[in-house]
Amino acid sequence: MDRANLGWLAGVLDGEGSLSITVSINNGRPHPTCRVALYNSDESIIARAMQITSAVLGRPCRCYTMPPQKKSVPAKGAKLQMFAVVIAKQGEVLRFLETVGPFMGCQDKIDKAMFLIQWCRLRVLAPHGYWQLPEEAQNLVIEYYRRWGRMSPEEAAEMFKQAV
Repeated sequence: MDRANLGWLAGVLDGEGSLSITVSINNGRPHPTCRVALYNSDESIIARAMQITSAVLGRPCRCYTMPPQKKSVPAKGAKLQMFAVVIAKQGEVLRFLETVGPFMGCQDKIDKAMFLIQWCRLRVLAPHGYWQLPEEAQNLVIEYYRRWGRMSPEEAAEMFKQAV
């Protein structure tokens, strides 16, 4: 993959992308996962992002159509069709971020990418049952939520304690 395409994709990720660790509860136990998502209403941007992402992952990726979103300009209340490219498999998130991450420019996204890379390495290189996360992986999730999350680090830590 050439640097120009990787740089372009990194720019889209910086501006329109989402890097996240989410925690769902399965059978009463926390199940953290990470994902990368690119959102846009321009099908040509999504098509190019899919082409480059497919080359990075070594497999075709899918485009998801999202429900129309309210658009504030130019016509208030108008609906805008949104599209997304989502990477949710831990090994693929790792490969994608290791390849595209060096071209990113937004410091907040770079910091999140580094967290996700660390997380994926723990999950990919040392696979555990989803409730048997190594303490280091739990600490990364807690730190992620401290910096960017919708729950407090105390709530995240309590969630893991209750699962033991």
